[in-house]
Amino acid sequence: MIRFKTKNHADVVMHDGIAQTLIKKMGASGTIPSALDHGMLVEAIEKLSKAAQQPSAQATPQQEAVNLSQRAQPLLELLEAARDNNESVMWQKTNSF
Repeated sequence: MIRFKTKNHADVVMHDGIAQTLIKKMGASGTIPSALDHGMLVEAIEKLSKAAQQPSAQATPQQEAVNLSQRAQPLLELLEAARDNNESVMWQKTNSF
């Protein structure tokens, strides 16, 4: 499990695989633990939002699984809260929710 943290938002916890995918889609290296400082957040939000809007990230009626677009939403909200509050975002492995 990977825990994303910033001061003025609830933590977001995800399974390793999806978290690493989202970390890479927002332009980070995929290294865990790591962080984005405030100056990097605008670009990270743009990249992750764009990836989440791609047709391949959307669910089809035949799919029952949670799609990438849905999985990205809590992380996007955390990134936006950090941007709006001039904060950084950190992530690290965790053993619990």
